[in-house]
Amino acid sequence: MTWCIRTLAGRDTLTVSGDYFVVRKQVFGLGWAKQYLRSQIRDLRFQPELRQGRAHQNSRIAFDYGAKTITFADGLDEAEAYQILSTIRERSNIGEIPKDGSTVKYWQPG
Repeated sequence: MTWCIRTLAGRDTLTVSGDYFVVRKQVFGLGWAKQYLRSQIRDLRFQPELRQGRAHQNSRIAFDYGAKTITFADGLDEAEAYQILSTIRERSNIGEIPKDGSTVKYWQPG
């Protein structure tokens, strides 16, 4: 039931404010917001839909933040997701590839 309500009347709003990236999840205009330090966001990416037996997980956008994976924008198709990712990267410098070309994640030894 929660999934149906969120799918029909929910939305995610993204805001970049100073050093913070804010994800607000809403249903019928009510919701909650969480702030993430832009400098701590790693591996901004599209996660395709996943079906394994009875388990199902909608496609979405995700990023790593410390030891957690944060997700938003459930149910996007791949083209929509890449357009959103491109806009986020252009306007906020989140998820950009380091200038030195390294791809080391926060959890890997340097």
